[in-house]
Amino acid sequence: MKKLILLVSMILALGTMPKSMFAQENKVMAEKVIAVVGNSAILYTDLLQAVDQIRSQQMQNRYTPDVDPTSEALELLLMQKLLANQARLDSLPTNSAAISVSVDQRINELVKRLGSVAKLEAMFNKPIFLIKSDLQTQFEDISLAEAMRDEVESKVTITPSEVERFFKDFDKEKLPIVPEQYCYSHIIIYPPAQKEAQLRTRERLLELRQRVINGETFSTLARLYSEDESTRNRGGELGWSNPNQYVENFASALLKLKPGQVSPVVETEYGFHIIQLIDKKGDSYNCRHILMKPSYSSEEMARSTELLDSISSLIKCDSLSFIEAAFKFSEDKLSKMNGGQASNHSLLKAQHINNAKAASIKFFKEELGNDYYAIKDMKEGDISKPFETSDLQGNILTKIIRLDKIIPQHSAAMNEDYIRIEEVALQNKIDKVFTEWLEDRIKEMYIRIVPEYRNLKFRYKGWVK
Repeated sequence: MKKLILLVSMILALGTMPKSMFAQENKVMAEKVIAVVGNSAILYTDLLQAVDQIRSQQMQNRYTPDVDPTSEALELLLMQKLLANQARLDSLPTNSAAISVSVDQRINELVKRLGSVAKLEAMFNKPIFLIKSDLQTQFEDISLAEAMRDEVESKVTITPSEVERFFKDFDKEKLPIVPEQYCYSHIIIYPPAQKEAQLRTRERLLELRQRVINGETFSTLARLYSEDESTRNRGGELGWSNPNQYVENFASALLKLKPGQVSPVVETEYGFHIIQLIDKKGDSYNCRHILMKPSYSSEEMARSTELLDSISSLIKCDSLSFIEAAFKFSEDKLSKMNGGQASNHSLLKAQHINNAKAASIKFFKEELGNDYYAIKDMKEGDISKPFETSDLQGNILTKIIRLDKIIPQHSAAMNEDYIRIEEVALQNKIDKVFTEWLEDRIKEMYIRIVPEYRNLKFRYKGWVK
């Protein structure tokens, strides 16, 4: 529900252009206020766009709901306005610089699409400064609604005894089904020519940096050479964000740049970069980069494969145990000390999750990545042939896998799936706490819905007064 509230909010700020979508004779209806929450109004056009978006999502998901999309859309809009109003009453902070950047981006996008500021003003039937003001309010509402909901939900915690009571009372037929899981161990070897490959990559980026200095366009070179697939088609542009959202070396280099400047070659766990600062506003920076990762010849990669082939042969003829081989040869620091046993530690670190209870040696199919193709036809105890893959940062490596255990699909059980049950129990508690909080706020806040929409079916109590 939280995501859908924000989705509908984003429709209003980022979606299709409202007033132009209605014929001139429908203009009065489009401007009609159908609800007021606190000091915020919901227009008929807002509702139409929200309904269209919900229907579109339902079609994509092939989902036919029992509830009229109009009821769901209006309630989501009411909730968004209530959350934003309450956030203002509670003086929750907003990132004004980031909001201003988002407004400017949206205005520029609309002007580019329409061709001129005059056409944009004509479409909205108001001057540009009022259009900006409306968008500013919409983006503030989005930010505040999210902050308010997070404020309520972040305070909810759950104890092991509460989890146990939840499991005991919960309808066992409705327990989540845990898909098939895999436990495995691996021995990882990085290419022995790593230093040479890194040096080659640095030299390639230095050449590109010099080409930019000599007058070539950074964005054109990024489209041609960058290995960051998510930004390459945008000329390497990363968009507006705070530098603290980047890894340390990247952020440090970015902070030293002035608009238009290009950084020296920067090394991170993702590879090597050159960075160009486009612009900055307050704590928000917009930059572009070219990413390159060390590459290896087939001869260089063959050395790792040959080594792992030899290790695998020793294990299979009982000259060396897998645990001993992992400790002696594996270059994965996290698993080698545990006999090569794979865990999700690297994934948790990459996602900045510092929760010991989330650590696991069990993997679902979708969590295995390329490893699944090696595992899928194996039996417990089998050892794979060496294969090339990459780590979470995209660094090339070669590995062998031993499949230790296959855990069949099953209903969640306390002894095997505590974390999964805890997640369900916590979400159940969060939903209850938020419902109580929301219905209390509904009672206290001024809310008015026009008569023709008062008979809709709402999930929460008290909207109609």
